[in-house]
Amino acid sequence: MHDSLEYLDHIRSWKYCSVCGKNKFVQASHLIHVGMGGKKIKSHVEHFTAIPMCFECHIVDFHNMTGDEFREAHENVDLWRLAHRILREWLWSLENEIPPKDMRRP
Repeated sequence: MHDSLEYLDHIRSWKYCSVCGKNKFVQASHLIHVGMGGKKIKSHVEHFTAIPMCFECHIVDFHNMTGDEFREAHENVDLWRLAHRILREWLWSLENEIPPKDMRRP
């Protein structure tokens, strides 16, 4: 079993937003709400739903728009498909003992 906090560290290491490509204030955005406080420093399955988003995509858009509005504003991005791809590639890199594929835009 892989530790969700290690995965969260991987997401936080990204330099670019996985939605818009900006490289300002990138943070982990959980698709399943984890709440405030202690849950963010303990291992939880919800951490595996995190994707790297800039402040604008995460706080301004994701938390204040419906899913349809977010997709329309961001070229129909499918956040769950994106989260699955990032997690799948991270797990594959661990199983094959190679560094995770750098999906962080140049």
